[in-house]
Amino acid sequence: MPARPWTDYVLWTESYDDLFLHHGRRLGIQPWMLKAIAAWESRLIAGAFRFKRSELRFYGRYIEGKTEWRAHRYYDHPEIIAASYGLMQIMFPTALWMARRGPGANPFGEGEREPDFWLVFDPAINVDLGARYYRYQLDRYEGDQRLALCAYNAGSVRRNSAGEVFNASYAANVMQAAEITTHSGPWA
Repeated sequence: MPARPWTDYVLWTESYDDLFLHHGRRLGIQPWMLKAIAAWESRLIAGAFRFKRSELRFYGRYIEGKTEWRAHRYYDHPEIIAASYGLMQIMFPTALWMARRGPGANPFGEGEREPDFWLVFDPAINVDLGARYYRYQLDRYEGDQRLALCAYNAGSVRRNSAGEVFNASYAANVMQAAEITTHSGPWA
């Protein structure tokens, strides 16, 4: 008997469905799309952590030498700043940025300037921030789910020399997973 793909196991689990439903409704996002993003990014593992040496380019481009980051307690720790965390695989700078923009209260606490990065692993905080970021990308790309997913994954839509979106397969995979999850969960 052939092994079933991991998506069969992950997408049918009801873990965290209440969070996807709550934040999806709050932000006008299909909750099954949030679940599909989390499934593809972390396989719905709340403690998921990803750091690749290549991510240090992010640190060099967006963090190193920036005045607003110099005083930050994690400035000298690029492995913390350039890593992705939790269900929605949010990078710490993205988490801070989304926490400070609406809608909703800052999940790290009001007035919290330098929250502990470990809070990003909290499923409620992580899904909240991931949903905000996906909503931001949807608004940025005028509701185009494919481009919003590509930007969610890469920070912005990047194109190759032929004008094709370079991580379009990511969007296609998440959209396929979302189609499966549409038929399960409390939203079905």
